[in-house]
Amino acid sequence: MTYLCAGLFAEGKTDYALLLPLLDQLIPALAAKVLPEVPMIGPSVGIDAPARTSRRRDVRIAASIRAYWDQCTLFVIHSDGSGDSERTQREQIEPGLELARAEFADLAAAACVPVREIEAWLLVDALPFQKLLPPMSPLLLPADP
Repeated sequence: MTYLCAGLFAEGKTDYALLLPLLDQLIPALAAKVLPEVPMIGPSVGIDAPARTSRRRDVRIAASIRAYWDQCTLFVIHSDGSGDSERTQREQIEPGLELARAEFADLAAAACVPVREIEAWLLVDALPFQKLLPPMSPLLLPADP
């Protein structure tokens, strides 16, 4: 049986709080569509590089994958698009994945770069927060994000 556990490398606490539950909802449905057998799926985990790792993003991505290689079978690397999602992927994510692939040739990884910043469009709808995140009271969202 195939085991699937996603490791998420993201930019901050709010990204992890939003994207980890989202991955846990999406992965089973996607796996059923693309894999020949239904895998055993573990909960997604937030990953980060050890504390003394360089601040360079490419080095941090590779170090994070190395640190969680024995636990995760799929790595999702998130970065905000900052208005240019292709450039962000090319300059921030791909160099880190290249470093990791030099050590782990069979790396399974996916980039998660929104075309628009996730927080901006999500803030107009409280329902995703109520479904995905632990109960928050009160849930106050800006009127015009």
